[in-house]
Amino acid sequence: MTEFVLGKIKFTWKGNWAVSTVYEKDDIVKYGGNTYVCITGHTSGSAIPDFYTDIAKWNVHVEGVTHKGDHADATYYKINDIVKSDQHQYICTTQHTSTATINLTNFTLYVQGGLVAAQAGKSGQFLSTDGTNTTWVDIVEAAPGALDTLNELAAALADDANYAATITTALGTKEPAITAGTVTQYYKGDKTWATLDSAAVTENTNLYYTDARADARIAAADTDDIAEGSSNLYYTDVRADARITTAGSANWNTAFGWGDHASGGYLTSAPTEGSFSVQTASFSATAGTRYGVNTTSVAVTATLPASPSAGDAIFFADAGGAYATNNLTIGRNGNTIMGLTSDMTVSTNDQSVGVFYTGSDWRIY
Repeated sequence: MTEFVLGKIKFTWKGNWAVSTVYEKDDIVKYGGNTYVCITGHTSGSAIPDFYTDIAKWNVHVEGVTHKGDHADATYYKINDIVKSDQHQYICTTQHTSTATINLTNFTLYVQGGLVAAQAGKSGQFLSTDGTNTTWVDIVEAAPGALDTLNELAAALADDANYAATITTALGTKEPAITAGTVTQYYKGDKTWATLDSAAVTENTNLYYTDARADARIAAADTDDIAEGSSNLYYTDVRADARITTAGSANWNTAFGWGDHASGGYLTSAPTEGSFSVQTASFSATAGTRYGVNTTSVAVTATLPASPSAGDAIFFADAGGAYATNNLTIGRNGNTIMGLTSDMTVSTNDQSVGVFYTGSDWRIY
């Protein structure tokens, strides 16, 4: 046991024991249900079980217990921890990490309990005692603590010996049950039901709707009753005539009248499709030209213009259906094609391809 010398006590309370902590002689900590006093300075271990590894550096200061409730799986129990298993309580004698079933080699019986044996025929009853004898009592016969004496029951009835007559008289002054009406009725102040319609409710400033009122209001209304907006204007003949005049009669005459429609910019004949320039050998392509390239006999290279202008376009069609055998190569001639610094190869039969110049790059269309 620790020796105490009055007048020289210098213990320092450190609270619960903690891992990786420097403790000095006469420090006091709590671990489990016990408190301990340090007898040798040291640094504690890095895990909870390490306390028992350093137990030689501590003396028990005050022994106690810690109630841990029902025994649980995978739980670290310390010396003097108390657990409940079945109807018994056990105290831990060896620190350990538990398994699902209590290991009694690590515990000692602390309090022995007991189970009440099954009582046939006692369903709905409880065991009552007067201090000497015990009897089974029906639960329906039990009363709350505030009403389990005659004096308490009398007080609850206001000590009225004629309580039943008093209640009957009081109920006689209440309104009788109201017979239900229909969903189209309302209950009047004279305690009768009446049909709910406009005849039953006085008309005030918000008038009831009638067809006659609606027809009269519509007949009296015109566009003068509606403010004109800033963009959606009312139609008037004057406004329509002015718009036609502003558009110009020439547009109407040219479109629908007799005469030279071409002067109004309209087509006077069906447009014709431009022709193709057929090539069977390598050539220099010209902007604005459509080429039919026949590679049946030999592969062909079409060299693009070296200094194209933005918007220049050239179109190439497979005139021989032999691109897969003899490729068409589109030579970039110093400019990029689709951002790449390499010529473009067309190797799919019957494939048509067009390119146009953006001002910095040839793009496929």
